[in-house]
Amino acid sequence: MSRKHTNGSGRRGFLAAAALAIGAWLGAHLGRVAFRYRWQLVPLFLAVGLLPLGWVTAWTWWLWPDWTLAAFGVGAACAAVWVWQGLHRVYDRILGAVVAALGIAWLLAVAVNPGAGVLYGMLALAWPVLGVFWWCGGAFRSGRAMAQLRRRWAGIAELAGVAGAKLIRAETTEVGEVLTVEMPGDKTQRDLSRERVEAAMSTRPGGIHLVKDDRNARRVTIHHVARDPWADGSEAAHPLMAVVAAMAAAETHTDTELEEAA
Repeated sequence: MSRKHTNGSGRRGFLAAAALAIGAWLGAHLGRVAFRYRWQLVPLFLAVGLLPLGWVTAWTWWLWPDWTLAAFGVGAACAAVWVWQGLHRVYDRILGAVVAALGIAWLLAVAVNPGAGVLYGMLALAWPVLGVFWWCGGAFRSGRAMAQLRRRWAGIAELAGVAGAKLIRAETTEVGEVLTVEMPGDKTQRDLSRERVEAAMSTRPGGIHLVKDDRNARRVTIHHVARDPWADGSEAAHPLMAVVAAMAAAETHTDTELEEAA
């Protein structure tokens, strides 16, 4: 009898350990997927985060309604500053203002009546609808492009001999991109060479120009000109040509006046 009990306990312990191992593996895998597609899942993260925040506000509303209203006022002010200062595109500002207003209104409604199931149904339906506008916006596209560029830069930095260099800023231009990177602690600006960056980025010779930061010995700006702007044979006029053209026009005008006077 005791042997059967021991075998049963061991089997249950083995199953529990296996379930924990599978759960840990699945959680780690889902965490990696969520981090990789974090820009795509921003609306879902926002909706999930509103749930515990709504329950907390419902509890504080029951205990301290005046302080809860004051907290809502501070939150609304912070949201307004974020929309105005943190977002630069008009589309993103409008979307941010709408999301902030709806989120604050939903939290206030949950705080007053946390048992209303229709509020949670509205949240479940609202996040994919607002997500469509988020996925069509410029902030999502630029954030996703920046995340992809960071992953690509990790490989470029390793091939260029500056593994661990961080991508600080990135800007897309008509002919390429401008990258600002910061060297790791054991590297300086001299460790980054133009030839190695060109080879790592598989770009044309002469397509990379490095600008060293005078205020930070570990920071370098990389100007990547992927397409030669003069490859089509176009020419750039010298700035003094405008002066020459104006002088020629003035001489022509003077000659015409002299002929008319004669």
